[in-house]
Amino acid sequence: MRADHPLAGRDAVGVAELAGTDIVLLADPNPHRALVMQVFASAGLPIRPRLEVVTQRGAAWFALSSGAVTLIDQEMAAELVRLEPGVRAATFTAAPPWDVVAIRSRDRAPTLLADAALARLKEAAAEVGGR
Repeated sequence: MRADHPLAGRDAVGVAELAGTDIVLLADPNPHRALVMQVFASAGLPIRPRLEVVTQRGAAWFALSSGAVTLIDQEMAAELVRLEPGVRAATFTAAPPWDVVAIRSRDRAPTLLADAALARLKEAAAEVGGR
């Protein structure tokens, strides 16, 4: 978002803060877009699309030129903040709209890889839940 956007001073923004805000979306079919739509639907909040574009970079530039916001990945946001002094980024704090379930065999011990993956999932869930 632009530095003069009302949410620009925030370190983190939730789905409720974006309700009623113009959002530049990625066009279908895009898994990033589907996730955004699911998050808004799960919260029971309307999304206000300003425009739909094909790439994250395009979404960012249209959002900046129109005064809207867009939801892009952290790497792209960090690059834009570094390159453009008028750009501000905030973390989108909405919880993913899916559950992660681990199924283990009672007959076999989990492998070291499986234990490591489950440990990382628990850490990530704690990070998301702690926001």
